[in-house]
Amino acid sequence: MERFIVFGASNAAGWSEIHMVGYHPSNLLRLLYIKSDFLKIGADSATLDLSKKPELEEGTPVLNEGFPGDTVYDLADRIQSDVIDNKPTSVFLWPGLNDITYAVGLMHGQEAQDDAFTKEIVIAIQKRKNSIDSLAGTIYAQIWGMNDLILKEKCKVYLGTIPPFSSALSRHLSDPLGKAYFNEGSVLIKKVNEKIRGTKGASIVDAYTALVDLESGLMKPEFSYGAPKERSGDILHLNDNGQLAVAGVLFQAILGKPVRIIACPPGLAQI
Repeated sequence: MERFIVFGASNAAGWSEIHMVGYHPSNLLRLLYIKSDFLKIGADSATLDLSKKPELEEGTPVLNEGFPGDTVYDLADRIQSDVIDNKPTSVFLWPGLNDITYAVGLMHGQEAQDDAFTKEIVIAIQKRKNSIDSLAGTIYAQIWGMNDLILKEKCKVYLGTIPPFSSALSRHLSDPLGKAYFNEGSVLIKKVNEKIRGTKGASIVDAYTALVDLESGLMKPEFSYGAPKERSGDILHLNDNGQLAVAGVLFQAILGKPVRIIACPPGLAQI
């Protein structure tokens, strides 16, 4: 019997800064297994029609084990109890931006917390002059370890790349830490993602490529929580349409065929 677990931080869980978005990996993936009228799977392609903006429920066989604020160390600490012990057949492992913001903050003088993550990151910062490379290796080591642990359980792994910072970051470029996220943070995201794309045994779900604006290096405004209409939101999270963009890549990895998503509003009718 299929048991699919979504495992990660806030975007994996479906939480934005202050509320849960309507669409996220858990409730979208569930449509694969309940013979939903919203999802039509043909011989060569599939169509997910959400043009009427339905409310989707969570539940078995897809378990939501995402938790806002988690770093890769937090995920590694709970992977046994929240993933392995639940005996999944498939896992969507999707690390988030918390590692990037913490690491860049520490590089720029933020006080380190007394936990394993910050101790490892501080060591990585001090270890080499080229600290971005060292930080990327430190973060990826935990991702690789979780991927390896899941594979040892004869379980399929769909491994997501880290998304870019939201377009809302552009409003913080006058702030020193905002500049650091945009500069060092964006480089760190790319370096970790390069390592993720080379991970053996996992099917790669390239969330970064699905979301990024190549000109700005940030998430496209139409995918960013709180943007573009409200010009608010935060720098870490996806809105519904961003989640759908990632879902399209995830569904294609699972089904092995192109997936057309018909969404609302009409301007994002085909992803």
